[in-house]
Amino acid sequence: MSLNYDPTAYETWRQNYEMREALAWFGGCIWYFMWGNFMGANGATLGFVLCCAVMAIMSFRPAVRRYHMTLRLAGTPLPYIDFEELKRILNDPTHKGDMWLGRGFPWGQTQAQRVNDLLKRDWHKTYREALGGLYLIRFIRKHFWLCLFRPFKARHTYLEIQKRISDAQGQTWIHGVGDKEEDVFQPVSHSEGHTLIIGTTGSGKTRCFDLLISQAILRGETVFIIDPKGDRDLRDKAKRACEMLGRGDKFLSFHPAHPKESIRINLLANWTRPSEIADRIASLIPSASESDPFKNFAFGALNAICNGLCNVYRNPTLKNLKHYLAGTGSGAVSGLVVDALNSYLRRTKPEKVQELETFIATQKKHDSESLALALVEYYQVHGPHDPDIDDLVSMFTHNKEHFGKMITSLLPILSMLTSGVLGDMLSPPESIEEKQKNTWRDTNDLIAWNHVVYVGLDSLSDPMVGSAIGALFLSDLACVAGARYNFEGLEPEVETASKAEKNLMGKMPLVGKFFQKHEKTGPRTVNIFVDEAAEVVNAPFLQILNKGRGAHLKLFVATQTLSDFVSRMGSKDRAYQLLGNLNNRICLRCIDTETQNFVADSLPKTKVMSIQRTQGLSTTVHEPVPRGGSLGERMAEEEVPLFLPQLLGMLPNLEFIASLSGGHIYKGRYPLILKDKSEYKA
Repeated sequence: MSLNYDPTAYETWRQNYEMREALAWFGGCIWYFMWGNFMGANGATLGFVLCCAVMAIMSFRPAVRRYHMTLRLAGTPLPYIDFEELKRILNDPTHKGDMWLGRGFPWGQTQAQRVNDLLKRDWHKTYREALGGLYLIRFIRKHFWLCLFRPFKARHTYLEIQKRISDAQGQTWIHGVGDKEEDVFQPVSHSEGHTLIIGTTGSGKTRCFDLLISQAILRGETVFIIDPKGDRDLRDKAKRACEMLGRGDKFLSFHPAHPKESIRINLLANWTRPSEIADRIASLIPSASESDPFKNFAFGALNAICNGLCNVYRNPTLKNLKHYLAGTGSGAVSGLVVDALNSYLRRTKPEKVQELETFIATQKKHDSESLALALVEYYQVHGPHDPDIDDLVSMFTHNKEHFGKMITSLLPILSMLTSGVLGDMLSPPESIEEKQKNTWRDTNDLIAWNHVVYVGLDSLSDPMVGSAIGALFLSDLACVAGARYNFEGLEPEVETASKAEKNLMGKMPLVGKFFQKHEKTGPRTVNIFVDEAAEVVNAPFLQILNKGRGAHLKLFVATQTLSDFVSRMGSKDRAYQLLGNLNNRICLRCIDTETQNFVADSLPKTKVMSIQRTQGLSTTVHEPVPRGGSLGERMAEEEVPLFLPQLLGMLPNLEFIASLSGGHIYKGRYPLILKDKSEYKA
């Protein structure tokens, strides 16, 4: 059975024989035409001329197609746009409600076949051919008048462009195996499944964020940017985007190293149960397992203090929590015990208020420690007992020396978050007069006022503090997401609220906010961009990934390697649990082998074809001279990754391979967003 195939179909990068054929037919056409004019034209001559012309045209079309295919391997300059052009792209009626991801093309079996064919050859030679003579033809065609009238300047320009392309980081031919570039769009609604962005240092994650953030700002959505490094360039680009898109007054910034330029933000402002605050802070303690006794003890102590503060209608802050924990041995917490018991007993037994006041007045010692012990005894005898008060009493009566040892891992974290200027930026004062001197914000208010917030964590200077601030910020956002889940759209009017509801409003501020406010326009979309996400990952971060979609929270998570998440989460299984909640994946240049395999394995497999040629000679022992031979061709099929893992380490800056919207694979390039096009020329 003979093979039925096109022998040139699977030799993509062979020499352009079609061009030679076209030139030969064209030369024959000219020859017969000139010979006919010289010798006298007749019908036969005109027939030969016409035949040669037709054959030249038929050969020229595939020759030009192959020429352009090879020329694309040399690469093209990065695309760049200004904000006006970005507006025009997004306001196009055919792409209303879409998110623009740059320019590229779908990546499929055809592109995999071309890569496979190129890697089987000397691809360095093929690339140099594209960058040499072929690129010169393109340059002459594009700069014809410069070449004609100023040849020396044209030569200098050509050599400069050629050097810039050849010296560029990465291999441009990977993008060159595709067909014509087109705009790559994804429906905005599909990004609700969250997005993972992988890329090594300098590969283009910041430019990717710049493009996505600018579009979120243009759509009028709330944006939070959590940047552990505190990249000033990312902050400046987000601020510039706000100014250029008419939302300059909405940009806010937080950075521990720049307190004068930063907002003051209370990261413990939003909660529905006091235990949430305790869990939020206790999770900052490094531990090898969930059953760490020090972490569990710290949670119990924090929970008791938070419940005590709620009973006297005081908001927990980092400073007052640290004050009561650090002062347990010196009696600082006794004042809270006195206030909590006094308030609780008056509230639960109003008929015995006079008796309580008489009991307090008859005490011989009126210092807070003695009064607290007396009230504890009175409470234990007369009751009624309450679990929250019992926890506070148990903490107060606990052995002071043992208590101090059990919270040794918690106090350093609280001390770092409450000391100096940073403490004043994160913990609002309790007095109204002091509080009114500065504007204090929290994540729920920032969402309500539709701000664009850059949060720099300064992890390079102090990684522990930066990680703690980032984790608290994400925990606060997770709590807001939970409240939007539970209460948004169900808020009763405060005037008609029941006594129980009003009590709930007083003790749980976030519930009160949702009860008192109602967004008739519907829930606001919140975009959360987290760079170097492994530094701030915690349990609330996973909760946002799992359930954030219903609360209209979208995460864009950037990291360098898969190992970063494994190291932070403690195991590969937990890291994969996190990654499994990120439906869209964009990978820029990545040099870590494990991460390359993870990305390639997440894409489907495909089959590529190759031609295997065999030849042989027939000899015998007695007749060494060949008497016969064989020559054959065999077309083989093999399964390979759709995008080879090693190619991820060869991608140029700003180039990516993406799996979007449940399996749409694109190879693309991010543009440079400029203030105006003169910035590029400069």
